[in-house]
Amino acid sequence: MPSKDITLLIAHPDDEALFCWPVLDRVKRIVCVVSDRHNPERAWCKERGDCLYEVGRLLGAEVVNLEQNSEFYRLPTRNGELRALANRMIEAVNDAEIIYAHNPWGEYGNLDHILCHHVARTVQAQTGCELLASDIAQEINWLPVRRWSIPVRPDFADAKLDRPLFDRIKAIYDARGCWTWAWEPQATCRVYSL
Repeated sequence: MPSKDITLLIAHPDDEALFCWPVLDRVKRIVCVVSDRHNPERAWCKERGDCLYEVGRLLGAEVVNLEQNSEFYRLPTRNGELRALANRMIEAVNDAEIIYAHNPWGEYGNLDHILCHHVARTVQAQTGCELLASDIAQEINWLPVRRWSIPVRPDFADAKLDRPLFDRIKAIYDARGCWTWAWEPQATCRVYSL
């Protein structure tokens, strides 16, 4: 059994299943920014933060949820709200030896994901921790997405989706009607050490 040594920094509940699946067997902590619990625009998925806690129990991982709404990248910058959130994110992962975060292009151009990556890079610069990210790239409807050429981490060179685990996690979200992804997950990828 691999050691539990990775902290995930994810934007939304269900990102762990969709974009972090190569390392789920090594996750000791999941730091998630969004719950949407108090988001009237996404009331239909207000229980997805609770689902993430169930996923944490399934994986044997601690879950820290910062209880923000989706599209947190839109928080005001001039009054310091976005910076305050970024500082909370940094504080939540500052002691991690290895962080796995969204990749630089946000998998499909999601700006919340890109902001998480930026925060993870900031922590890496401050602490020297290892930072991992996949090359998952799906052109859906956001920004143009192109993979960048970066060094592959050899122990994850050709990762393949554990479909039974993915289906178990998805079932947790489906049971509460708050699975948010309409496409098939990317079934293979590579993991980079940034």
